[in-house]
Amino acid sequence: MATRISFGNLQSNSQSPTNSYARKSITEENDSIKNLDTEDDDSIYEKFKPSLAEDYKAGFFYKDIATQTETSEIVDIKEMTTVVQDLIEELDRLKREFRLTKHNMLADYENRLEQRSLELYCRVNDKVEELEKLHKQRVEVVRHSCRQQLSNAIKQIAIDHSDFFDDQIEAETDRYKKAIKELEEQIKDLIDDAGDDNDIIKRLQHELEEARQEAQHNQMLYEAAADAPLPLEPDNTEIEELNAIVNKLEEKIDEMAKEIDRKKREKSKISLEKDLVTEALNKEQLKVRQLQNEIDLIRATSEKEKEKIMETFSQEKKQHEKDMKRHIDKITQDMNEQIERERSALQSREKEAFNAALSQKKIADRRLLMERIERSPVTADDRLTIQKLEGLVQRQRNEIIRLEKEIRRINMTWEKKTTVIQQTMMALKNESFLRASLQRQAATLHPAGVAYLVDNNNSTETHKKPLPNIRQELPQSGVQSGVQSGVQSGVQSEWLTDQLANSIEKAGPEYLDEEYPIFDLGRRQSVAGDTASNAEDSLSAKLAPQNQTSVGVNS
Repeated sequence: MATRISFGNLQSNSQSPTNSYARKSITEENDSIKNLDTEDDDSIYEKFKPSLAEDYKAGFFYKDIATQTETSEIVDIKEMTTVVQDLIEELDRLKREFRLTKHNMLADYENRLEQRSLELYCRVNDKVEELEKLHKQRVEVVRHSCRQQLSNAIKQIAIDHSDFFDDQIEAETDRYKKAIKELEEQIKDLIDDAGDDNDIIKRLQHELEEARQEAQHNQMLYEAAADAPLPLEPDNTEIEELNAIVNKLEEKIDEMAKEIDRKKREKSKISLEKDLVTEALNKEQLKVRQLQNEIDLIRATSEKEKEKIMETFSQEKKQHEKDMKRHIDKITQDMNEQIERERSALQSREKEAFNAALSQKKIADRRLLMERIERSPVTADDRLTIQKLEGLVQRQRNEIIRLEKEIRRINMTWEKKTTVIQQTMMALKNESFLRASLQRQAATLHPAGVAYLVDNNNSTETHKKPLPNIRQELPQSGVQSGVQSGVQSGVQSEWLTDQLANSIEKAGPEYLDEEYPIFDLGRRQSVAGDTASNAEDSLSAKLAPQNQTSVGVNS
């Protein structure tokens, strides 16, 4: 009967398209019934087994009947499940964004705090330099005043001494001149009295000559006494006052000599401290160079690991693209082959039915059967067959749409991963530039100091002494602080990029790692991040004793 109906539909194809479609549906149903006869019970059960809603029980016992869940309700449940899953993914995304924002704000706050501390440090240094300059000016003014007073006092003492000895010389000269005149008068008197007493005259001339020599000798002594200071007579009040002033000046000179000795001792002490600080600075620079070498080694290791990851990533990406292309080509080829087989099978069945009908019926019976088919409506079996065929076509379309969505999702995931890797490389470049710039700039940040001037007879030396509080709070050099800040900034930037990569990796479906092993890149990146974090932890442990000394400035 099914063969006859199919033959009738074939003959009426040119007259009614609906009958032709019904004829094809009936043929498909007949084929499926024939296939059911050949299949075993397990395959039939897998094909027609009940849904999940039909297996759900209402009571606590096994014999309780299943719930009467309608097919339309299952669609609503699926939509609700999809909405709930979307809400959960959105909540996870918001959490990740919140954590990322929090870490960004924390990093920004730390940068601002470091900037403010550096600004405060510079302001303190500027203020200390201003105070140092003001102190130098005041000390110079005081020293100039003391020098002027001392020179005035010395000049006054020299003038007083020269006046006193000039008066003494003049008095002695007048006295000897008077004695010489008296002797000359006596000689004249004796010459007048003695007349020609040559002996007396010679003796007197001899005495006169001795007196002149003695006068010249005394005059020379007074001149030598005028050039050199002579002890003052105790009975002269003015000389006593001058002696008192001279004693006071000598006491001041002794005090200044003591002060000079004290300055010399301070100078030697400062020189010793300077040598100690220089030795400590050399040790710190040696440590900084060792740490810099370790940082370079860790950076080279991380670069090699990243290159390996990038190479593996590119290889896996290419392999995945090839697999996806091969999979899509295979699905398309399978669908084309299935359509071709169905079409060839349908044509062969039509030809067989047509030949069988030609051999069994006559032309008259064929016309009557065509008229009967044209008058009779489509049966329920035909409608069921048509619905099954439409369902099959719809499932194939849904499968194609699902595969297209899968391809788009996979492409978007790979684009996100590529973007994350590019951002990571840019962050690494920025971090290396930041370290280099900090190493160049930190060399100019030195602790402030105060200079003290010590006067000597021939030269003036200047020595700077750092302030006690700044020396205690800043024992490290500027280069080391720049290296530490560069390392901390580098660790923060690498940590942020790893967090961003892990967040974007978690945003994808959970079954990517199970179905496609190529998406295992996130775990490789996490392993590389753990390796880098372990190296950074060891580096920070070595830097910990030095960081404790710089807490005062940061606070």
